[in-house]
Amino acid sequence: MYDTRRTSELVADMLREVGSVAVIFQPAEESGTVGEAMIKDRMIERFGIKEV
Repeated sequence: MYDTRRTSELVADMLREVGSVAVIFQPAEESGTVGEAMIKDRMIERFGIKEV
């Protein structure tokens, strides 16, 4: 189970440090193909994400 409070604190810290944060939510991964589909869709490039 995810700790949403801690996650939000980490995101806030990153915002203060670097000025912008992209939060990527991946759909269910039971099939093992969703991450690959996101890469093929060039999601990182389309949204100008410079670092993961």
